[in-house]
Amino acid sequence: MDAMQELETHMRRRLIFVMGILVIACTVVDVFFFIYYYIGDMLDTSVQSYVFKRLVLPFLVTLVAYLVAKRYHTSSHPDRWKNVVCAMALETIAGAMSIFHSFFTPIWCAPAAAMIVGMAFHNKRLARGLLFYGYVLIVASACWIIIEHPNEVDYYLQTLFVVCVMHALFFLVGMVVQTHNQCVLEKTREMFVTGQQYREQLEYDVLTGVFSRRYMMERAMDHMSRCSKDNPLSVAILDIDNFKHVNDNYGHENGDVVLRRLGMLLQKEIGEKLTIGRFGGEEFVLIFEGPQTKIYCHTVDKIRRAFCEEKYDFLDYPVSFSAGFTTCREKTDFHEILEQADIALYQSKKNGKNRVTTYTPDMKTP
Repeated sequence: MDAMQELETHMRRRLIFVMGILVIACTVVDVFFFIYYYIGDMLDTSVQSYVFKRLVLPFLVTLVAYLVAKRYHTSSHPDRWKNVVCAMALETIAGAMSIFHSFFTPIWCAPAAAMIVGMAFHNKRLARGLLFYGYVLIVASACWIIIEHPNEVDYYLQTLFVVCVMHALFFLVGMVVQTHNQCVLEKTREMFVTGQQYREQLEYDVLTGVFSRRYMMERAMDHMSRCSKDNPLSVAILDIDNFKHVNDNYGHENGDVVLRRLGMLLQKEIGEKLTIGRFGGEEFVLIFEGPQTKIYCHTVDKIRRAFCEEKYDFLDYPVSFSAGFTTCREKTDFHEILEQADIALYQSKKNGKNRVTTYTPDMKTP
């Protein structure tokens, strides 16, 4: 479920809850007015007629609308139809309030309020449907009260005209707000995509496709936080042999080709327990987490052999890299581990290049 669907589902759930409250509230108010009119001997019709028209009928209409919306919300129907049913149910409850209490003419605006709430689903066809349905309910309210009070037709017709105009204005304002919200949503999406792209640029080295130095160091700290005797941390530093010669004699563009080839080989190895980043220039750092240190060292050597087999149109000889490998079994400063791997790398360079050397304490600092 995407963010918008989740938001609409939450909106439906809240509206259904509100509809349940409205059913109870309207019933309580109707009972209160019945008692008030009955005690004050102000009923303009028989008790049976009043109870049916002002209590039973509105209660049944609002209850059915609420139950239909609630039932439909938990069904397997598409979300767009759930939104329609929910909005129409709310409009029906508002219309019932307007029709059965039409002698309170301000309540004629209840369908307009329900229409604006229904626009939260960002469906223009639904909004137009609510506009039309609202007009039907407002006209029904006017007809209901005119039948009951035929001597006040002029007043209620004027009220009908005013409420219909207000209903149209509410619709136009709601559409403006809906369009504005959609623009804001679109801008937010664009900002999110841009942020994601910017984040990727920070996390990944554009040329080689492996992690950037900054992000690699962040992940290194995370690996180090879990380092222990049973879960050691192994680090390898790779440095392309004679890379300056390639750049100086064949151009930096061809040097980039070499870097990309190595990056492609390294990308295949990246995983949850292996972080690979470009440390700078032609240097790369591999961070392994776990006890299989011999396997990790073998992995570095496997990458070295595969890199040596790469062919280049501008070279008639293979390009290799040298590596230094070390393992840490307790939490420490990550830069100390890098220094050990760098010492081992120096020994690889010193001993003829194109090899992987594992660090030992007796190695001398270059």
